[in-house]
Amino acid sequence: MTRPTQNRLDRETWGIVLLAGLALVVAALLIFAVLQPGRTAADEKASAEAVQQMDRAQARDTAARREAEKSRRSEFD
Repeated sequence: MTRPTQNRLDRETWGIVLLAGLALVVAALLIFAVLQPGRTAADEKASAEAVQQMDRAQARDTAARREAEKSRRSEFD
């Protein structure tokens, strides 16, 4: 038969072990999210180039819209 104090120690020990395990899982998930395994420098470069191309295309589109608006305004003046 176990003594009540020994039973309480077991519960506290298991609680600490479970909390430590949970902390390890959270730490592993954070490391996995930050490091993004599988992404290489080439992937990062390609992504940056794609963003630059989209920015340039958006700038060209905006400029074309402004020119079209200017020409519409000059037709009515």
